[in-house]
Amino acid sequence: MAHQTEIVINGVTTAVTEFDHTAQEIDDGIDKVNTLTGDDIKTSASDNTPIGDVVSVLGGATTPQGALANLGAGVRPNLFINYDFRIWQRYPSGTYTGAPNNIYIADGFLFQSSNGGISNTFERVNGGGIKNASGPDCRIRKRLEGADSLNGKVCTMSALKSTGFFTETVTITGASETADIIEQFTDDALLWLHPGETMHAIKLEQGSTQTLAYQDDTGAWQLLPQPESDYATQLAKCQRYQLELISKNDPQYACVGNGSGRTSGISGIECPIFISTPITLRTRPVVTFNGNFYLQSGDSSLQVTRMAIDRIATNGVNILVYAENIEIGKFYSLYAAVSENHSLLLDANL
Repeated sequence: MAHQTEIVINGVTTAVTEFDHTAQEIDDGIDKVNTLTGDDIKTSASDNTPIGDVVSVLGGATTPQGALANLGAGVRPNLFINYDFRIWQRYPSGTYTGAPNNIYIADGFLFQSSNGGISNTFERVNGGGIKNASGPDCRIRKRLEGADSLNGKVCTMSALKSTGFFTETVTITGASETADIIEQFTDDALLWLHPGETMHAIKLEQGSTQTLAYQDDTGAWQLLPQPESDYATQLAKCQRYQLELISKNDPQYACVGNGSGRTSGISGIECPIFISTPITLRTRPVVTFNGNFYLQSGDSSLQVTRMAIDRIATNGVNILVYAENIEIGKFYSLYAAVSENHSLLLDANL
């Protein structure tokens, strides 16, 4: 360091700067600084841990994503549910064959064929992912609830596919409340699933840096642990939009619920059946069913001809069931037939 002092030369007082160290000492200090390592520098004034030890924890990471992976740190929430396509309530076998015309296959995502005259086959991939096993290119769409709240915000969408890792950052503009948010982006790799290609995971997040995946030491892309990514949590999020009450794969009789016949001024005689749901549905759903369903009462079995939603509650829905010869006041149980390709779906999707 240095300080000011005064000296007298030929009777004149002059202020001068006096150094605390000699020129040689200063030169030696510069040489020492140039040879400092992480073991010589402390993390902070209050933490004597060598900064080299702190940096080594990052495992030599050269990207923010790699540092997150090595540290096991949390990442931003994913605005998409079922981001790794594990949940297929409509097609529990994990296979869809047909010409998709803007329909839900894996929960939460719509698929639209580029050529509706040719059939596609989609398959669920073990460990997460959806594969366009055969057929033409298909556009991926995502109607995001509350998409308008993102207007003016910087968002990043990323996807890990069998063909590589792709990411794009945009400022959301003009999105409606339930817009297809994916159409805000322009990278075809994020918008389309090509024949033979698998999409392992997809993420939409606020901010300009992706936190879906990182490259390991071999250069291979690996998924970062995501918040609320366990199967049960993801299923519950999906069930808010649609709920498969009876699976196509059920091998035996399945009881849906119970109720009693009553008269209806609009539809004649009906049987209201209350069905509990694990979570509250987003809105009043549409009920669809396939296969044979019956109202069973003792030895009496009446084949169901129609079902409709009566009302929705926080813990379930009331379904109006119709069949020939329902008796007023008689107690019935609603059953799905055994060994049939039956399903019962409550659809509250956007």
